Amino acid sequence: MKKIVSICAVILSVALLVTAFSACGKKGEGTTDATTQAPVADGEYSIDITAANAVVKKGDAVFQELSYPNGIGYEFDLAYAKEHYEFIDMNFDGNLDLYIAVSKVDNVINYYCWLYNASANKFDFSASLSALKNISVDSYEQLVLSKTYYNGIEKVSTYQWVDGVLQLKDVYGDEGVTIPQDVVQSYNDNTIGEVSNSEKATTTKATTQSQATSSTSAQGSNGGASENKTTTAPKTTKPLLTTTTPANGIELVTGDPEGDEWY
Repeated sequence: MKKIVSICAVILSVALLVTAFSACGKKGEGTTDATTQAPVADGEYSIDITAANAVVKKGDAVFQELSYPNGIGYEFDLAYAKEHYEFIDMNFDGNLDLYIAVSKVDNVINYYCWLYNASANKFDFSASLSALKNISVDSYEQLVLSKTYYNGIEKVSTYQWVDGVLQLKDVYGDEGVTIPQDVVQSYNDNTIGEVSNSEKATTTKATTQSQATSSTSAQGSNGGASENKTTTAPKTTKPLLTTTTPANGIELVTGDPEGDEWY
């Protein structure tokens, strides 16, 4: 009898050990590194813009205080800046970056831009992006476009990111040459900082109400049954370029690289 009890005790002990190891294994599989930072792309960010700086918040907590650059060469319009900013992916790495359109003079928009640094979990000021005027960000083609004027001639330049550096790809409109329609369309479809946040909110509300009305109509026409489909207009921008090698690999610097006649 004692032998039977001893054998049962051994079996029970082994079973408890197996259960404990199994539980530890499952806990290890589901545990994540507590130091891992969530990407900015989670979209939980807001910003307070003042004349002194810009404060990025995540929920109610301060995420980062951003200082404005010195000597950038154009005025800071606080009222315009408060209405024209956005968290948007400008270098196509999957994380949200930040631009503040700080002024609009003679139809020329100026910006302060910050790119999200995933390894440091913070925003870094981008001198190359901030040097551009009238920016358009085409995520479909992964190009940044900029519109400038020289002696009344309109030009559109395209840029691409190469190893983290913004490089000039092509310039359209030199010597009065007509800018290709697909470039014009790409630029117009993706311009940033032109529409105020108030106007965006109004447009979004109107679109939502329109979609709700369409959904109700669909339910009525189907005898109360809705297919619950969302119709999205397809992107019609044509591929801009067929080459992949940069035409001119130069990194932009703060300021106007082309002289005083450019704006």
